[in-house]
Amino acid sequence: NLSINDSIKKADASDGDDTGFVRVITGSHTVAETAGTDTSLADYDSEYYCSDDNSEDEGWWAYAEGTSISIPVTTGQHITCTFYNTRRAQLTIVKDAQPQDGQDFTFTVTRLPDEDTVQQRVTRDSAATLLELAKDATVTRDAGDTFELDDDADATLPSSKQLGLSPGLYSVEESPTAGWDLTSIDCGDDVEWYQEGTTAYVYLTAGQKLTCTFTNTKRATVTITKD
Repeated sequence: NLSINDSIKKADASDGDDTGFVRVITGSHTVAETAGTDTSLADYDSEYYCSDDNSEDEGWWAYAEGTSISIPVTTGQHITCTFYNTRRAQLTIVKDAQPQDGQDFTFTVTRLPDEDTVQQRVTRDSAATLLELAKDATVTRDAGDTFELDDDADATLPSSKQLGLSPGLYSVEESPTAGWDLTSIDCGDDVEWYQEGTTAYVYLTAGQKLTCTFTNTKRATVTITKD
């Protein structure tokens, strides 16, 4: 839904929809996007770009992450705001212990630096200027999410964890665990990923659903008795 001052001007807006021209008095006005029918904005990364179309130079503009902005409107301005939504990816980490065991395994998921895709999402006539603005924008990074999994019947810890993440490059690292060997990592055959040691590197695209399974095998023990 697209609204001005809490009044919905376009309900259930889809890609390319707009409110049309809405006349307002001078002063501060709030422009916002809210979730439409059967939609949760928590499933998306959201940004907005607003500018004065009547300005002959760069003029007034605003760009940030979020779904709401308060705009100081002055006489003669023609403000256009565009909201950009990118569906977050779903990454599921699964622990498979051979044999099943109550041993806890520690994982860390980290967002790695890559080219800001914000530049690719902002498209207007003054593309070159907007690309420079996008480069200066602060983009939230999902990083350093550490958690534990195990593979037994006890529900205290789960055997899998699902993460909603912004598109981009991530590392999924399993910490070494005494008495266990990481024997395989499997993130599927139809996705872009590779393994280095105990770490899987995955590139997540918008709306992608990816499952990575970490299989560990328990070491055998040998007891030697001297009599």
